[in-house]
Amino acid sequence: MKVVIVVDDKTDSNIVRARHGLSLLFEKEGFTVLFDMGPDEELLKENMRVLGIDASRIDVAVISHSHSDHYGGFKYISWENPYIKVFIPYGTMDSLGRSLRAHDAIPVEVTRTTQLARDVLVVGPFNGPPTEQYLVFNMGKELLVATGCLHPGVETLEAVASSLGKRIGVLIGGLHLRSAPEEVVKETLNYIVEEVGVDKLVPLHCTGRRALEYLKEKHSSVLVEAGAGSIIEF
Repeated sequence: MKVVIVVDDKTDSNIVRARHGLSLLFEKEGFTVLFDMGPDEELLKENMRVLGIDASRIDVAVISHSHSDHYGGFKYISWENPYIKVFIPYGTMDSLGRSLRAHDAIPVEVTRTTQLARDVLVVGPFNGPPTEQYLVFNMGKELLVATGCLHPGVETLEAVASSLGKRIGVLIGGLHLRSAPEEVVKETLNYIVEEVGVDKLVPLHCTGRRALEYLKEKHSSVLVEAGAGSIIEF
């Protein structure tokens, strides 16, 4: 499976722009999912262009939660891929769903774990606030979980694993630790590595510099450093 980080707060690339937000493109066995859409359509359009991504060929989109740095690029996706299904969190149909529908996308409100394709699911919703959902891939003996910001708390990862009867091997996305106290940063990362038991952790977006430094110091064996423009194979 291939993951392209389209939008993130940081980048080592000289061809894409970094901004506060998140957008990840997943491709597994010919099925393509856009997870979140960054903060605005111009950034998403430009980064997709230079990365060679054809938005019209995306099969479905998933929005993790209703913060604008995760859905702001929806107009570009709807322009390039009209009538695309966009799976949105429970409780957002009258707000986010209405905006999507007005621009010719098809919002689908997720009220329970939903299968998008073989081995591809949206798991949730989980209460934050805001309500958030995760994109999950069945990778055989383990799961890959993508998170927008992990607003509902790190314990929900155990709920995901338990509900699907498999361990989480890969975790990618925002962990909402940028402004957290140092002890919370350490406790959360230790929990992810030692209790959840991930083998690979790709911290992005709102995870923050201190969390990245702690991972380098204490859990370097599981850390996968990445940013906008990175392409990762699992």
